[in-house]
Amino acid sequence: MLSGIVNPLLLVYLVFCLWPKFVRIRAGLAVAILIGLVSTWSFFYLSHFLPAIGHFLWAAGILVILGGELAGRFEKRVT
Repeated sequence: MLSGIVNPLLLVYLVFCLWPKFVRIRAGLAVAILIGLVSTWSFFYLSHFLPAIGHFLWAAGILVILGGELAGRFEKRVT
């Protein structure tokens, strides 16, 4: 059930990316999205499904989008 909410959460995350003041909300959404991805992989493992290439591309796209949030946290600030 958690994996079904990943796409709507990602859309909400992208909307909050428009305003820099929502950093904490974006971080919470990123964690929820990652939990959804992990739950998808655990479902595949427990039910012995073999995911298709589309699933890997979907997950990689999500990780690329969320990687920008993580890269911004470790960026060196120039003053």
